[in-house]
Amino acid sequence: ERGNELLKEFAGFLGQSKKVEQMFCRETADYFTGIYYYEETKELIDWYEDLSSWLEEYGHQHHEVFQLIFKIGFYPVENQRELMSLNQMYNRAKMVQQSIKHSKDVNYTFYSDEIWQIRVRESEIASRMKEALDSGEFQVYVQPKTDVNNDNHIIGGEALVRWVEPSGAIISPIHFIPL
Repeated sequence: ERGNELLKEFAGFLGQSKKVEQMFCRETADYFTGIYYYEETKELIDWYEDLSSWLEEYGHQHHEVFQLIFKIGFYPVENQRELMSLNQMYNRAKMVQQSIKHSKDVNYTFYSDEIWQIRVRESEIASRMKEALDSGEFQVYVQPKTDVNNDNHIIGGEALVRWVEPSGAIISPIHFIPL
């Protein structure tokens, strides 16, 4: 009940603005979507900081023992090089928001072509993983652990995995382990 009350009050806070050029809606659960007209990027950051201040004040007023954090992804339309549908812009904003969802230090981010390319590559890698596992493209190597105080005798090993594609290209673990 408290969560629903918060969401209703938050929606009311978003609706307080008198700007005709903006619109916000509750998408699902605790996801909100909006269109916000701005002239400079700093306006978006200031707007985000106002939202964060409202959430902090809400927590103090209601004696909440948890911290409320608003994670947001921005898709600035001036970055648009081609005609794009509202749905495509929404997907890009949501994609960058999800890229910071588990970050403790970053609460907002802006879309960039570089982030988009990284996410496309991650999606391609993730979609190929099961097939690669089934076809034996993952290879295990054992890196020996030695006792430097005892003539460097091998005392164990660390298993390392490498993904070797049929073409011979190696996909670095830094790209597939997090996925």
